[in-house]
Amino acid sequence: MVERKPLYPVFLNLSNHLVVIVGGGSVAGRKVKGLLDTGCEIRVVAPEAIDRISEWARKHWIEWIRREFHPEDIRGARLVFAATDHPVVNARVCQACDLAGILVNRVESPEASDFVVPSVLRRGDLCMAVSSGGASPRLTRLICNQLEEAYGPEYAPYVRMLEKARLHILKQIPDADLRSKILCALAEDTEILAAIRNEDEEGAWKRIRAYWQPGVDE
Repeated sequence: MVERKPLYPVFLNLSNHLVVIVGGGSVAGRKVKGLLDTGCEIRVVAPEAIDRISEWARKHWIEWIRREFHPEDIRGARLVFAATDHPVVNARVCQACDLAGILVNRVESPEASDFVVPSVLRRGDLCMAVSSGGASPRLTRLICNQLEEAYGPEYAPYVRMLEKARLHILKQIPDADLRSKILCALAEDTEILAAIRNEDEEGAWKRIRAYWQPGVDE
């Protein structure tokens, strides 16, 4: 058995880049759904497609080329998903991508893919991804479910607040060591999260501001 090399984890900025999904079934639909909010241009190539792909195309959220795959369909793409139910077609897609130097994911064969798609949990700008390298998608889903319980929806506003606080601190506090201490303390302050959970956003901000304005309530 050939030793599997570890995958390199990365988050991609796909805004304004073309991503091609070859296939129109439920797996292709899940790939499209995961890409809709990224700002990329989505092209689906399939003679037939499930209803929601058809609906997205009708709304002009995606481009749907209603025919079998041609190698020119991937021209200019940043990423490609070979997501049909036919291994021979998926192999042709991968071959075309190899020749064009485009990264491709073959949905039924992680070992033949240039990248795999992890299980993802999003809380606003906070994004956590878990992957087993294709070895056990069920395990990664279970771990993601555990993360979902540990990191609830309150983390979305929490991260937004930390971002605003960080920008203020970088602008207003010249001492690098002091900035670092404050930022670390903010990230570890459970009382801020508790206030957010109790829907007390002003209380959370008061707690945050106290780090650079002790005793002062703006």
